Amino acid sequence: MEEQPLILSIDIGTSNCSVSLFTINGKKIHETKRNLSIISLSPGFFEHNPKELWISVKTCVKNITRKFKEKVDSIVAVGIAGHMPSPIPIDKNGTPLMNCILHLDTRAKPQVEKTLRKIGENEIYLRTGIRPNATYSGFKYLWIKENKPNVYRKTYKFLEPASFVALKLTGEIGIDETHAGGTMLYNIHKRKWDAQLIDALNMDIVKLPSVFFSTKVVGEISGKTMDETGLAKGTQVAVGVVDSFSATFGTGVYSPETLCDISGSTTCLNTVVNKPVLDKEMRFTCYPFIFQDKWILDATFTSGIIVDNFLKNLGIGYRNERLYEHVEKILKNTEIGSGKMLFFPFTGMGEQSPYWDPCMKTVLIGWSPGKKLENIVRALYEGLTYAIKLNVDVFYEKKIKVREVISSGGGEKSREWCQMKADVLNLPVKVPSEVSTTSLGAAIIAGIATKTISNWKDVFNRLKEEYKTYKPDKKRHKKYMKFYTIFKEIYPSVSKIFHLLAKI
Repeated sequence: MEEQPLILSIDIGTSNCSVSLFTINGKKIHETKRNLSIISLSPGFFEHNPKELWISVKTCVKNITRKFKEKVDSIVAVGIAGHMPSPIPIDKNGTPLMNCILHLDTRAKPQVEKTLRKIGENEIYLRTGIRPNATYSGFKYLWIKENKPNVYRKTYKFLEPASFVALKLTGEIGIDETHAGGTMLYNIHKRKWDAQLIDALNMDIVKLPSVFFSTKVVGEISGKTMDETGLAKGTQVAVGVVDSFSATFGTGVYSPETLCDISGSTTCLNTVVNKPVLDKEMRFTCYPFIFQDKWILDATFTSGIIVDNFLKNLGIGYRNERLYEHVEKILKNTEIGSGKMLFFPFTGMGEQSPYWDPCMKTVLIGWSPGKKLENIVRALYEGLTYAIKLNVDVFYEKKIKVREVISSGGGEKSREWCQMKADVLNLPVKVPSEVSTTSLGAAIIAGIATKTISNWKDVFNRLKEEYKTYKPDKKRHKKYMKFYTIFKEIYPSVSKIFHLLAKI
């Protein structure tokens, strides 16, 4: 009997990398992970060692090819998803010239200020779909040029983690459109490098790699890589995709009217559109999506970091129970409105849609000595859910329809929180049975690129039959809206205070 084709999927995260083996029907056979070290030698500086990254990736791949030695010849494609914007400058031999500057890194703030004096923020947004800040790769290129001129001079191409791993696997250089969008140098209308913007920034366009659709093959496993990974020589490798967009696709979101809610360390709200959609107030970003006739809108705010920090500091009273099991009980047994408390969850860290105010701080309103710890915990989750609705309402303002939400990223593990989201948004919330949606998305994209998967929509249709659905309750929605109406007034009421505190 002929072996069924298999697809290997590589997911490069901030704290670890994982490698998974999938069937062409989207079923995960095995997954292996390896931690990655974050290097931070100065405030605001966060890096990965590219050599460690490659060792981690090839070790994970080798673990799978050893475990499934008899199936190696059935692996017909490799997909790669990676975080961004996290540039890695390489020389002509493909050797990294310095560490990867992570997406968390904000060292390029002076380059942002200098650029915005030369080119207006709005002009950059209109061209690239991106609201400029120090996390984007273009500003990090400028930081390297001004602070490490020898590195910049020797740089042949700037890559991202996914394209660097693709280079190590195939010996070929290229970047996909979703990663190109994160450089802040890619024109979302023309879907090519914005030569005029790059020239205005006094950068060298020749240092930027060729751009491919995510559904294209960049190269094949080389003889050297075959020995290092155990993969068969000639196995095709897709060019790559941004991890959050891979997760969006992996949940089955690939056309308008469905919202992907990825609730992890940050909450990413993604919806696919048929043309570039921009906002006068720049409250969300717009990127090229994996298909040439699709774009993706992205609204992001810090969430999981707040939850983890807050709950661990409050968790002293129930050390004998698993923390999140206890939270589930709290959400189930407390009333809507948290005893008339409101939690404003924004921190000013990184991208903070829809306000984009670096001075924002978390605010708890309505606490009094009679309130219980459980009320605060519920207020936290209600606040995070109201923050999601703030961003969904912005999409509604832009005439973007949302008929359902698909949730992933970790937050979907809480049944009570999923139901809360359904009630607040007044939309059905669906949860995939496969939790590794980033890896699944990259695998299916690789299947499309190599023509291994002929009808990928059928794959998703079968997977969606296993999704769990949380339906909104109209009575609960009506109760939540009384508090949401007040929640919307928090930022306009206290924004001045945030800025006064920041000046002290």
